[in-house]
Amino acid sequence: MTTFLDRLIITGLAVALVFTALAHGAVEGWSVALFEWTVAFLFLLWGLRLGISGRVLVSIPGVVLPMVGLLAFAAIQGLNLPGNGEHATLSIDSEATHQAVAVLFFLVVAYLIAANFLCSPDRLRALATFLVFYGLAMSVFALIQHFTWNGKFYWLFPTRAMGAFGPFVNRNHFAGYLEMLMPIPIGLLISRGVDDQKIIYGFAAAIMGVAILATESRGALLAIICEMIFIAVVDRRISRARRTWSPAASTSRAPRLVVRLGAVGMVSIAILAGVLWIGADPIIGRVAGSGAANDAAPDPGYSRQAIWQGTIAMIKAHPLMGVGFGAYETAYPIYAVTDGTVIVAQSHNDYLQILADCGVVGGALALWFLVIVTRTTIRALAARDRFLSGLAAGAGAGILGLLVHSIVDFNLQLPSNALLFLVILAVVSVIARTNHTKELQRI
Repeated sequence: MTTFLDRLIITGLAVALVFTALAHGAVEGWSVALFEWTVAFLFLLWGLRLGISGRVLVSIPGVVLPMVGLLAFAAIQGLNLPGNGEHATLSIDSEATHQAVAVLFFLVVAYLIAANFLCSPDRLRALATFLVFYGLAMSVFALIQHFTWNGKFYWLFPTRAMGAFGPFVNRNHFAGYLEMLMPIPIGLLISRGVDDQKIIYGFAAAIMGVAILATESRGALLAIICEMIFIAVVDRRISRARRTWSPAASTSRAPRLVVRLGAVGMVSIAILAGVLWIGADPIIGRVAGSGAANDAAPDPGYSRQAIWQGTIAMIKAHPLMGVGFGAYETAYPIYAVTDGTVIVAQSHNDYLQILADCGVVGGALALWFLVIVTRTTIRALAARDRFLSGLAAGAGAGILGLLVHSIVDFNLQLPSNALLFLVILAVVSVIARTNHTKELQRI
């Protein structure tokens, strides 16, 4: 029974990943509600499993602490506090804060589910395979829709979005989603963590790369460059460590160099060929040019520069506590550099937004989170198993890529992208725990 529940929970988590992406990032009320109900159902199944097994053994990685801290602080911001005969909140928009807190709560629960159930090599291998083929399928679908675009999502549902790509309204968010998946097959190829299906993994990485570049997202291009540098540096470090663990491995240095260059070269050439096939001019023009943060609105008030100026003014006005988690859209018109009629929901910079929403407190929690993520990734990369080290390298690169992209966009504000980010982070956490305990434990 417990094995059945394990499979059901892991399958449910995969369904949540796919659903949130296909539902345009889960940014509408109905899709957010379905996401929350799905996670709640998985949490109930987890409780049932613990009851059946008779053991309460739950892993709580250190990265959960700053997330819970942010959750608690945001909840306090939304509390009704008595004062002067009235009730007030620290948040400018308490309703928006309540909704944002609910989404964050279920994202944290989803992370804990992933960190506790992806707890064996077989499960990690199955997840890696799923993510690779899922990324490939998403890329193929997005490219086909892109070349046959008729102004409708899935060729059925009309939209006025000018920058739509794949199932996402904003092409930058599609690129952000895929840039977390693309490094996984590359990491496994370079580490020789997969014995078979090498051609398929290389093909999947190449198609994902083509789809990302087809979005013409400059933030994604910067993220991909950082990911490739990360994988190259990490692979060099892993190879040195492996020769230290096993002196016999030093004799295979030359063949390993060939494998590394062959894998990277094959993927790079395939991506280049794909870009040339779809036409490099739009991509080059997009990278060289400058535009509004919102593709559908070229008004100067929507430029990133204008939005960031307004955001900085907001931070200066509320430096300690912020305007309220999720209340950015309500507060922005007050501090906009325009006449105040421009409505902006996000700051197009996740780091500025956490400071605007939660002030110095939120900034400190975000910094704590980044420090723990870095330490966890470093521990995960020390895995001696080729598959685990390759998966850690690919997952770590995906995490880095999205964090870099977050400098110029707001991928982490979308439940779909935040969920994928946390699932990949859970993989890194599990591998890091493996190195600490020397073995993966089943819950």
